[in-house]
Amino acid sequence: MESAQAQRTGDAKKSRYVSQRALITFFIVFLGLRRDMTRVTLEEFEQHKQRILNGTNSSTFNGGIRTSGSFSGASSVFVVQAADEAYAEKMKSMMETNQKWANCMNYTYQLKTLTNTGNMYSQKVEAIHDTLEAAQENDWIIYLDADVFFQADSCDALEKSMPLQSKIGSQPCELISMTSPHTINTGVLLLKSAYATKKLVRTWLEEQQKPDKLLSFGAADQLSLQEAVISDFLGALYEGKCGNMNDQAQRNMCFKEHIPEEYRSSRQMCLIPCHDKTPLQCQDCGGDCNRTAAIFKHDSKRERYREKHGYDSVA
Repeated sequence: MESAQAQRTGDAKKSRYVSQRALITFFIVFLGLRRDMTRVTLEEFEQHKQRILNGTNSSTFNGGIRTSGSFSGASSVFVVQAADEAYAEKMKSMMETNQKWANCMNYTYQLKTLTNTGNMYSQKVEAIHDTLEAAQENDWIIYLDADVFFQADSCDALEKSMPLQSKIGSQPCELISMTSPHTINTGVLLLKSAYATKKLVRTWLEEQQKPDKLLSFGAADQLSLQEAVISDFLGALYEGKCGNMNDQAQRNMCFKEHIPEEYRSSRQMCLIPCHDKTPLQCQDCGGDCNRTAAIFKHDSKRERYREKHGYDSVA
């Protein structure tokens, strides 16, 4: 009996060990993919910068309100970026490209200046929150990380490709972003000034401002948004399991378990999967994303900047 019990105990330990090894292997591959983010060479960017944006603004207006196009009903569409002064100078060429695109589409470009002290991720979410709260009803916010730039050949490429309704329930989209199987990427966010979106962003800010050491580096603002989304979807049924985990990768896997990918385009939330034919951008997607077809390019130099300066200046 003791021998059989010992055998079962040994088998159980071996099974747990194999599962743990598989999970560790997954995270190693995942982190490796994050490090292998698309790099933009100076030559590639200069070639893009010199290329004339061919498209024209297809929206029409009536008394300042857009009456056609994907942002129909909005009086303003804001393109918002946030960075400290040093990083804004470093990303100047990319930001100028985004300003040129915004002008082409009659959008309003805004650069929010962050400080290099305190939690940079909280400052980013606060900038998004404040812009959304100040916007008029039905206006749109297009938030771009400081290392993101518009790369499509046509000015109206975003409006031509962005989803208008969720796949489940066919509700008008009010929050649009990219999603990999285990994350919501916050490098490019489209948010409509509407009750449900504002409520979600308020919860996002509350989550991000919690005294949680995991919300001060890496994918911090993505984790806090994912927590807000789970809470919004599940309500009182959610017990905060993911937010109590002490590892970022575990929280991502917890998000995947609570909100499977096939349910992430429902109600007013329209998350675009990596394999979409025209993705917003390809950060966090690994090889399962058409980078040349993406509307924006996410040139993340975050790790190198942190190593050089000792803090993460790009939100």
